[in-house]
Amino acid sequence: MLWKSHLELELSSYSLHHIDMVSLGGDGEAIWRITGVYGYPNDEEKHKTWALLKSLNRSDLPWLCFGDFNKILSQNEKTGNNAKKQVLIRGFQEVEHLCELQDMGYTGHAFTWSNCRGGEQNVQERLDRFLSNLAWLNTFPWYQVSHLPKKRPGHLPILLKCFQSTLPRPKGAKKKKHPCRFEKDWT
Repeated sequence: MLWKSHLELELSSYSLHHIDMVSLGGDGEAIWRITGVYGYPNDEEKHKTWALLKSLNRSDLPWLCFGDFNKILSQNEKTGNNAKKQVLIRGFQEVEHLCELQDMGYTGHAFTWSNCRGGEQNVQERLDRFLSNLAWLNTFPWYQVSHLPKKRPGHLPILLKCFQSTLPRPKGAKKKKHPCRFEKDWT
């Protein structure tokens, strides 16, 4: 997790699978939350990732949540090999709904992870993403999420840029006024 030096963050909690911080205003008051997540990689432990997110859903602050969730939100976020178990996808969808988070979309390659195999053995998935609640989107209406080019095998880096609303809208930046729903055509 990287941020500009003028942004003052205070650590709220952390574990091997998350880091939760609040951004502080000039008076030291919490303004918004940011949570980095590393989801449990094994299917039989996915429920622990969802329980973690539920436990972190404890404030009315604008909330930005991002990272490697190690799970897809729909079957079209995966290519190659076998389809994912619908019950695991539904678990992610349910916690996203319960925490009032929504996927922030992206520009760039459709998948953020590859097993780096060739031909029919190649599997790619969108495991990494930014999620936010409506309060965060209303606080930062101009943003752009990008899937950056890969430098090493494994995951693509993802980048969030926020822009000042007083400036003209940057090319590719999105303004959200309502919940974003994933459309198959976006891929």
